[in-house]
Amino acid sequence: SLEQNIPAIDFDLIITPTNHVSEDHDVVHISAFLSDDDYRSIEKKITRIKARKKQANATGLTSFFNRSLFETEKYFENQFDMIRYMAGRMVSLGFAEENYISAVIDREENASTSFDNLLAMPHTIEANTTRNIGSIIINRHPMKWGPFDVQIIIMIGVGRDDSLEFKEIFSNVLDVFDNEDNVERILQCTSYDEFITVLNSLTY
Repeated sequence: SLEQNIPAIDFDLIITPTNHVSEDHDVVHISAFLSDDDYRSIEKKITRIKARKKQANATGLTSFFNRSLFETEKYFENQFDMIRYMAGRMVSLGFAEENYISAVIDREENASTSFDNLLAMPHTIEANTTRNIGSIIINRHPMKWGPFDVQIIIMIGVGRDDSLEFKEIFSNVLDVFDNEDNVERILQCTSYDEFITVLNSLTY
């Protein structure tokens, strides 16, 4: 009921029956006994917050997936050759240093980064790229990657100074790809612009 009672944690919305909370926060002022108007006000505010989050998520994913690191129909004999190619591209474009390649391979040798939804997400243990960056290859035909066949390979680069922001991006990526229909739509993409358009439509 008072400004000083607001906890020092991340939150989206404050619902309060008093006028002692500043409008610096997303606030819904309600009556002491909830009315239909109060419910409508809460619903309206939540809708606005969701829309704002969706736009922010889409913007974050668009900047995460770099146009220069989007490719289709790239095939290699095994996952390690694919990693060398994709990590090498990261290095050549200045997003990582040479040791990034061996770091991704070391991580893959410890445990496969493939999933049972046609996706592999090779990455390193530590944050060691210049910024949060994603390289993606979409293939029409599957390749063996550890225990699973994969058609979408997303190489993850975590920025040395952006690890907190990366957690949000990574969560959004997992949400998108943890759905068979979403994966199927992405598999149809043949260009970066088409991929980003589909990704934005799936981000929520």
